Amino acid sequence: MQRNRYSVPCDLVGQMVSVRVYPQRVEVAVELVLESGAVSAEHVINVVGRLKPSVPLEQVETLLQVTEVPVADTGRYDRLRDEDSTEEVRHA
Repeated sequence: MQRNRYSVPCDLVGQMVSVRVYPQRVEVAVELVLESGAVSAEHVINVVGRLKPSVPLEQVETLLQVTEVPVADTGRYDRLRDEDSTEEVRHA
């Protein structure tokens, strides 16, 4: 077993921690970062974190039902951005 020193969150300083690094994940992350053109160690770490399998959300039973189908209004964003708009914008 190899031992190396790495930066850790403050609450773990001085404690022994175990890190599992999978070479295939790192190789894939590096390729994705190189393709993006924004090469940095932080970017590689971020991509490695996103490559981890996520825990599936558990199903929750509910009696709630949608009675009105939501409608996307992409024009609303444009109206909010429009500097010439005199329409008053109300926030919830």
